[in-house]
Amino acid sequence: METTLKNIEVGQKACIKDFADSQTQCYSCRFGLAKGQIVTCIAKPGAIVLKKNHQEIAIGKKLSEKIFIEIK
Repeated sequence: METTLKNIEVGQKACIKDFADSQTQCYSCRFGLAKGQIVTCIAKPGAIVLKKNHQEIAIGKKLSEKIFIEIK
């Protein structure tokens, strides 16, 4: 099921599929997020907290609406 990162639930794993535009891709790259990577949602207290390997990353709501994922 393809959706945006905003819709991920705590505990779900997802594969990053695409970005809305090149600016979103650039911001995501700064966080270490790229197409094809698997992330796990560990919290949604407002921002979305993802775990990638042994790193935790907090993504704001506006940015999360522009990152397309496939739920695993």
